[in-house]
Amino acid sequence: MVTVFTILLGMSNMAHRRLSPPERLELVQLYLSARTNNQTMTGALDDGQQYPRLTVTRLCREYGTSRQTFYRWLKRFREEGHAGLLDRPAGRPRLPNRTVLFPELLPKLIRWRRWLGLSCRQLAEVLRPWVQVSHVTIWRLLNIYGVTGRVYKRRKKRWQRFERGAAPDELWHLDHSKSDFDGKWRLTILDDHSRFVLCCRVVPDLGTAQVCRLLLVTIRRTGGRRPRLLLSDNARSFRSREFRALLTRLGIRATYARVRHPQTLGKLERFHRTFQDNAWLFDPPERFVAYYNWERRHSGIGGQRPAARYWPTKSTVLKKEPVVTTLGKIVTRFG
Repeated sequence: MVTVFTILLGMSNMAHRRLSPPERLELVQLYLSARTNNQTMTGALDDGQQYPRLTVTRLCREYGTSRQTFYRWLKRFREEGHAGLLDRPAGRPRLPNRTVLFPELLPKLIRWRRWLGLSCRQLAEVLRPWVQVSHVTIWRLLNIYGVTGRVYKRRKKRWQRFERGAAPDELWHLDHSKSDFDGKWRLTILDDHSRFVLCCRVVPDLGTAQVCRLLLVTIRRTGGRRPRLLLSDNARSFRSREFRALLTRLGIRATYARVRHPQTLGKLERFHRTFQDNAWLFDPPERFVAYYNWERRHSGIGGQRPAARYWPTKSTVLKKEPVVTTLGKIVTRFG
């Protein structure tokens, strides 16, 4: 004790400096030793000399550190032992791309991804009022928890994106689909250029009469707009004499996909999968079509909304229909 105390008294006052972990341990142990000796170290020691009182201020001055730093090390030492005096990384915790999300948002991100099936781009749009974060950062964060979604195998052959023309109504896609969540058949009509869904309605049967009726209803609802070319598969109702005669009267040319080649109707097949994954959240499910057309951003057309490409003037009959269920309301409902 005499040796250490003598060294302390001989040390000159120095500016604050960064102590190594052994120096921090020495400082803390010296303070605790002084506390053990009746809180003070005043009076004569073995050599008979008188020494001033050893205080925290004097200890910190001799070691070249501040009182605040000393008490922080003392607290860590009492809580964690020697490990509390080791160096720690400075700054706040780092997430991918140095972005820190609010702690209360992370469970909601996982819940929205699992139960709502929202993509990382949609999650970034939902989070925009609270924090600006990239969809890539969200993907990396969700990937840590294993909730990034399905993994699709890369095809051996790289498919080339097909788009007919550079304007709406040059090509419409037509097909039937059956939904797993309600077991109903629907007839869907989609514009190739804008991805705008013109029709998605439940049909009682797959007969020719239903196809002709819904095609006429769709043309009437769009204000008389009709396609130059109508693409469909080789279903009997699409190949029937009555349906082809109707197309001839309307001035529409029919074309058919190659047998056992669903890639020809790939845009419509992709919509069917999106409808299957998300439409059950809407009541009735057909309201998802309004959200898909007017609110949802489509990655296949550069992040635009389908309605912005199909109805650039926004003076339409369909625009007057209210979009009852929005993404924000769904998130609020499940948040």
